[in-house]
Amino acid sequence: MSDTYKAVFECKALDERKVWYVSNRVEANKHLRYHITARGGKKLSKYRNNDWTFTVRPLFGDTHEVHYDVVNSWGR
Repeated sequence: MSDTYKAVFECKALDERKVWYVSNRVEANKHLRYHITARGGKKLSKYRNNDWTFTVRPLFGDTHEVHYDVVNSWGR
């Protein structure tokens, strides 16, 4: 069985929450990039001016240890 990850994008200032179920972390980062950037590659102003978080975690696991990948807008 292949791995499945839950990717959650949240922007509380805009009251926005998106959830994607992806097969790997690279795919999750692609979804984030497509969501927050314009065609030219620049970050959309609504996300540039507001704080947001992006969390990726495994949906199913065979170990008791859980690892999260968290990205936020504070590291601009």
